[in-house]
Amino acid sequence: FSPEEEIAYGPAVWCWDYLRRSGGNGFLLPLSGGADSSSTAAIIGSMCQMVAKEALAGNKQVIEDARRICNQDETYVPSDPKEFANQIM
Repeated sequence: FSPEEEIAYGPAVWCWDYLRRSGGNGFLLPLSGGADSSSTAAIIGSMCQMVAKEALAGNKQVIEDARRICNQDETYVPSDPKEFANQIM
């Protein structure tokens, strides 16, 4: 990865790891319009893109974790990052 990709993906991977290990069902993100909330929203957006990409590639662990987090049945596959963001926010 380039340094820019590491900056974008590192925190996103950490957020995904935290979400799936914590047993939570998503994040609460109060948006003030400031730099902190917009940066956090961008990181969660990157996370959702990564989850959808892995799910479409057939990553069974990601699909299973996403189903549990979103409380969905075995037919659910998080294929759209926006839809997945709606599920967890």
